[in-house]
Amino acid sequence: MVAGRSWAVAVAVVLGFLAAVADARSAPLVVPAPAPLTIAEGVRIGPVVVGGMDAAKAEAVVRAAYDRPLRFVFGGQRWQASPGQLGARPAVRNAIRRALRAEPWQAVVLRVRTKDEPVRGYVRRLVRILWHPTLNARVVPAGSRLAASGSRTSVVVDAAATADAILAGLGGFNRTPIQFVHRRVKPRVVESSRVPAIVVWRESRELFFYRGGSLVRWFTVAVGRTEHPTPLGRFLIASKQVDPTWYPPDSEWAEGLEPVEPGPGNPLGTRWLGLTSPEIGIHGTYETGSLGTAASHGCVRMGIPEVEWLFSQVEVGTPVWIIEA
Repeated sequence: MVAGRSWAVAVAVVLGFLAAVADARSAPLVVPAPAPLTIAEGVRIGPVVVGGMDAAKAEAVVRAAYDRPLRFVFGGQRWQASPGQLGARPAVRNAIRRALRAEPWQAVVLRVRTKDEPVRGYVRRLVRILWHPTLNARVVPAGSRLAASGSRTSVVVDAAATADAILAGLGGFNRTPIQFVHRRVKPRVVESSRVPAIVVWRESRELFFYRGGSLVRWFTVAVGRTEHPTPLGRFLIASKQVDPTWYPPDSEWAEGLEPVEPGPGNPLGTRWLGLTSPEIGIHGTYETGSLGTAASHGCVRMGIPEVEWLFSQVEVGTPVWIIEA
């Protein structure tokens, strides 16, 4: 009895399957509608209107619009680079397929594949070309004044921000010039023209004292003899002494000489301004007849009242230029 019932169920299943097959054969075949040959009216890809175009024409128009070069501006310089040079790969054909199926006046997005490294590498290469270091100014004598000279402003490019701006530009059709993101670093004046400064004109045998960049006083001085010339260059006042003791330098001309205590016979007078040049300084002298001549062993000599006045005007660290003229 059980076996007979199973046989009947099996027969029913087979008959049902055959009936379903018969119904399928009699039903109409559904075929997907072919894609239209032209794009619907008003459809655009990004800002590019492609409505009414076939696929080939739309692709050419979109590629031409996207492949326009990116333009860059930096200071007064201008240049450009194509999206392809920067590694961009627009999916134009995929956008065309979507445009062919779009409703009238629909906007289709152009997807662009970009990579960070080609863009960031491009920016790094340009930074090496565009960057120049800050050149700090130095105060130099200019007649009766001191003037800052030789400065240059540095330009520091923000490479990360610039690369981000380029990647954003590659993501669409906008070709507004891209400004390299940067900041300017102004030079500083190594010696401020507001502080005191001393300039010695060696051949003229004159010493000029400046404050606030302007000449305050000038003096006739003695400088080094031909065989012991006063050194040229920029120095600083390294030490200050009142009523100094003179000690013989380690030179042949001073061999056998003894130190001299403060007083009228002291070769340094009453004040000593030591420079950052070994054994060279500005000091007083009781030999006023030597002023205006080349009489010393390298130092700069001044009259006693004059050096005492100068001593009161300057501090350790005051710049001193000794110039040949």
